[in-house]
Amino acid sequence: MNLVIGIDAGASKTNAVLVRGDGQEIARASAGGANLFVSPLALVARNLQAVLEPLLAHGDVRAVCVGAAG
Repeated sequence: MNLVIGIDAGASKTNAVLVRGDGQEIARASAGGANLFVSPLALVARNLQAVLEPLLAHGDVRAVCVGAAG
């Protein structure tokens, strides 16, 4: 199954969604902000890890697309 993760990394929160190749949503995850202009690198990395880990556990992810503020 082809899986894709989309991430919206904003200043106050980060949302991520895992979808199949046909567009069917499989799972979602959210965490705090991931904008390097307002948060330290360690916090940004922690928040990105918090949304990626549970989604990556679903299987073979073929692509990750990120939209980030700043």
